[in-house]
Formats: sequence, C-alpha cells, structure tokens
Amino acid sequence: MVFDRINLPGMCENLFYIDDNEYDHLIVGSLVKTYTNCKKTKFFFDGKDALNLLSENKSNAGELPDVILVDLFMPKFSGWDFLDAFTKIYPTLIKKVKVYILSSSIKREDIEHAKEYAFVQSYITKPLTQKLLEKLNGVN
Repeated sequence: MVFDRINLPGMCENLFYIDDNEYDHLIVGSLVKTYTNCKKTKFFFDGKDALNLLSENKSNAGELPDVILVDLFMPKFSGWDFLDAFTKIYPTLIKKVKVYILSSSIKREDIEHAKEYAFVQSYITKPLTQKLLEKLNGVN
C-alpha cells in the first residue's frame, strides 16, 4: 500500500474487479465475499467492458460500483488505458467511485504514475489478503 486513504465505503453495495487472470478473479471473489460488506461483485477480464457498463449507467447510482479494483498489466487494454478512459467519464458519473490499483508491480514509476489520477485511492500490491481487505473495509 502506498497512498494514505484506504477505506471501502461503510456500505459497499457494488464492487467491480478488472483483471485478465481468471485465478485472481476466484481469489478476490472469495476474499471479498468473506471479508467485506460488499453485496455485489462484477468481474471483468477487460477494462473496456467495465467502461461500457459505467457509461451506460452513469445516471443510475444503483448500478455504479462503490469501488473498482483494477490490475495494471493486461493485454490489449491495460489498467493504464482503463484509468485514462475513466478520467474522461468520471466527472459524468452520478456518484463518486473509489478506484484502487491492485497490481503485482512494485516499480516506483508505476506507483508515482498512479498518484496522477485523483480518483485512485491507493496502490495495492498483489496478492490481496484477508488482512488487507479487512483494513480496506474499516476493520482494525
């Protein structure tokens, strides 16, 4: 973790997870279900699909996520591509969405680059763990 603010909303209705790795989907899904109060989790192998859903529902708060976890390094459409595109639609969303980067990269340049996105709450290095999720969810 690199940034200071790490806190899932008190009542997480909806979480989006964007990663090209199927096994990470299984792990994160299990951890989120067990250790957070998020009621609904949607998984995406490509950030474009998540962006489409966000754009379609920009005025429907119930369909927008409270939190997005996004991996940086994916083929075709990277997490960086997602963040750049999200920058354009973020101001049009009816509610503020918190974005957390979840990446295996520990490169200083990646961490510094992530700080350039105002909506990114934190940079988290994989693997996501129970302890980290509890911290994200406000459990000490």
